[in-house]
Parts: sequence; C-alpha cells; structure tokens
Amino acid sequence: MSDETTCGYCPAGYLHCITSRTCIPARSRCDGVVDCPGEADERNCLLISSTGRSVDQMLPLATVDAYPTEGFVFFVEQGMSGKLCAANFQTDIPNEKMTVALQTIATSLCRTLNYHNLTSVEIVDDEDLPTSTSGGSPSERYAHVVDPFASEITFNLGTCPSKKVLRVACDDAVCGVQTNRRQKHGIDGLNKMASHGDWPWHAILYKSGTHVCDGSLISSEWLLTSASCFQG
Repeated sequence: MSDETTCGYCPAGYLHCITSRTCIPARSRCDGVVDCPGEADERNCLLISSTGRSVDQMLPLATVDAYPTEGFVFFVEQGMSGKLCAANFQTDIPNEKMTVALQTIATSLCRTLNYHNLTSVEIVDDEDLPTSTSGGSPSERYAHVVDPFASEITFNLGTCPSKKVLRVACDDAVCGVQTNRRQKHGIDGLNKMASHGDWPWHAILYKSGTHVCDGSLISSEWLLTSASCFQG
C-alpha cells in the first residue's frame, strides 16, 4: 500500500485509512468505534506533541513520528484535539494530594505511551497557538480531566480560560511491546499486513541502499544484530 498512502481520493472532511481505500469522516477519529482496518482511527487518542499543528497533521492517518519523548499532553475525541488544561490541578495553597494526583496521571500517560519513566511534569502557559483544521474554534480546543482523583481517568473537551496546560517528559522507551496493537493471542494477533508502530523495536540495516540484515532495538542508542552482518 506504499503507493496508496498520499492519494487525494477521499472527499473533503474525510480521512484516509492508509492500508485500504476506505475513507471515514474526521469525526470518526477516536470515537470509540473501529472504522479503519488495523484500528488506525483509534490510535494516538492520547499523545504527546510539541505543537497542536503537528497533531492535526497526523491526518490523514499516515506514518508519523509516533514516539516523541516530551511535549504538551493532547487528547483527541471524535476528530477534535485539545491540549490538557491544567485548571483542575491548580490550587492557591500547596496541596500534597493534588501533587500526587498530577504525578500519577503523568506517570500513567508515559506508561500508556510505552515509556518506563516519567522525567518531568509541569504546568506551563499555552503559547502554542492552536489551529482549527479538525473543527471547533481555538477556545474549544482543550481537554479537562473530569476528576483527578478518580480511579479511572476520563476527559471532557472544553475551554481553558487560564491557558495553563500540562507538559510532560518521558524516558526509557519499552522494547518488545506492540504499541499499536490490542492484546490478542495466537494467530488472531497476526494480520497479513503490518501497520506503522506494530513492531517498533524492529530495524533494518542497509548498505548502499540494499537491505543486508535485520536487527532489534535494545535501547535508544543500541541495536542488536548478527555478527555476520559486519564480516569484511
């Protein structure tokens, strides 16, 4: 399908599912219903990104840099994206319980994105001007944690008058975990065609543009492969 990933045959306001000729309405992205083969429309619904523009540019559902280590926290629902507003985490008086809740949510986010560790979490001014390519006015492009102390975190899209947002940094990516696939067993977990992010630790070594060996990422700087790849 590499020759079909940038075609313009989807009508305005629709997204291309990439591994098929399926086109879906933008509002179907992250609506809890799988519409694309490989579940491409239900991926990256909670993510880290440096800018709102880069989140919107993930449409159509194409290959992107899906593993940033730091940035603003974004929530996507029914085709609309928004930074995570920090209003529910701000207090005039230092509150240990709220600090713990903030650390817990940020740590959970890093682990959801398949990082071992939370490096930092901070509340910052939103100086990144939002766009409106996925619908809604800029003032509506924020998400709130409904209850920071709930056992299961839920989000609502809304306004953020304070323009204070959450920024996190994660570290130590997990290797050997299929980040973009649901847990399935046996042959039910194997599709005929792999999608971007299915095997994030798999690497290919080229020499003069020719594939010579495969390898596995074992850290951010080290690759494990066969000694025979480097003979001679």
